[in-house]
Amino acid sequence: QFTLRGLWKLRQSYCGVTEALKERDKKRKWLDMPELVLDDDLKLALAQAMPGTVSGLDRHEWIKHGTCSGEVAAGYYTRALKLLAAVNESEVQALFVAHRGKSLAQDDIQQAFDTAFGPGAGERVKMRCAKDGNRQVITGLTIGLGAVDDAGQDAAGPDLATLIAAAGKTSFGCAAGIVDEPGLQ
Repeated sequence: QFTLRGLWKLRQSYCGVTEALKERDKKRKWLDMPELVLDDDLKLALAQAMPGTVSGLDRHEWIKHGTCSGEVAAGYYTRALKLLAAVNESEVQALFVAHRGKSLAQDDIQQAFDTAFGPGAGERVKMRCAKDGNRQVITGLTIGLGAVDDAGQDAAGPDLATLIAAAGKTSFGCAAGIVDEPGLQ
């Protein structure tokens, strides 16, 4: 399964956040920041999707980015989890599972996004990689999401394919990388 790092608007951060809280966040003292008001089911789902909650990553993402979403924390994370689930139920996730321990190329990943979320979706994805000894390992995907008019959408908001289609194209990043096996290598 893919995990959640965050959901944020470009060029917007710390909306309505005090300077003291910004400083705590920037010093990475995330567990010293206020706990988010989430029901138990949402806390559990978020902890499973975002392992970094143990270090307060959820608080950091909310303070820095979620405060600019126009939603309360529960709505922000409910939407993020819905979008993550769409990726985890798609051909993209199946492609990564099938390539554990093997290299994946840009064309294959972009094609999986196009198949799952519509033509051109792969042009709105950026891949990050890092060197691990003599290997180049995939460390993350950033999926571009555009703003859409919520008119006519259900209460959960627009689906992932609609949001991706509304985003601008981006450079892909690293052209190929290894899908790392779980655990220490």
